[in-house]
Amino acid sequence: MRGPLLLVILGLTAGVALVSVLAQDPGYVLLQRGDYRVETTVVALGIMAVIFVLAVRLVYRVLVALLGIAPGVGRWLEKRKENRESELVRESFTDVLAGRDAAFNQKLGKLERVSWFSEVYLKEARDWVFTRQLATAQKHDKLKRLWQNAAAHQKHDPVFTALYAGHLLRVGASSDVEAQLLGLADKGWPVEATAVLAQLRVSKPDTLISKLTKLAETTPSGDAATGLVIAKAQAMTGDQGRQLLTYYYATHRSAGVVTALGTLSLTSA
Repeated sequence: MRGPLLLVILGLTAGVALVSVLAQDPGYVLLQRGDYRVETTVVALGIMAVIFVLAVRLVYRVLVALLGIAPGVGRWLEKRKENRESELVRESFTDVLAGRDAAFNQKLGKLERVSWFSEVYLKEARDWVFTRQLATAQKHDKLKRLWQNAAAHQKHDPVFTALYAGHLLRVGASSDVEAQLLGLADKGWPVEATAVLAQLRVSKPDTLISKLTKLAETTPSGDAATGLVIAKAQAMTGDQGRQLLTYYYATHRSAGVVTALGTLSLTSA
């Protein structure tokens, strides 16, 4: 209590002293702009300043009480931000549907800063961009650079690895395709890997057969069994490979087996 009381006493004392001084000499203030001229005293100017500040505070409080302006400004700013973010998301999905890869890729950084945009959606968006980049790459070197710069989860995903192998096959990098397929035979063999193998005559089928045999025994839920049959068919001579694939297709309807039959027929002719 002593602290505030002391401040009040000191303030009153200073005020009385100031009033006494100004009573003897109220001072002189001149405000002039062009032909407009105002003359007053220091005391009057001080009073007008106090009245102006009080009036502004009063008007502000009345507006806040009647219209809720202060909370409304916050809500308006928040709503405006949400609208901008929603528009960004809408434009991004439009780019995806229209196949505008470059435009979408430019918006990806902004999407990462949208607080309500799920990390799952961001991951899917990045994966979509990467898939499109692989599909549009026309040269071997470009594909290799894309794969080197791929995210860790993409490099460890068997489906992405198989997609990468398929695009390597598209540009004629057969030796690199075999290396990727051998790697998949160690960690996981998706349907996409079978589709790639079906279009290729591997140079060392025995190694692939050994790996796929182990994988098919440990992970029967994958497509390793079909890949194993195709690899065995490629290792056979004469018409034996086509016969094996025909028998297998009778009980396992697979597009990869049909493609492998076509590949064997073309390469054996």
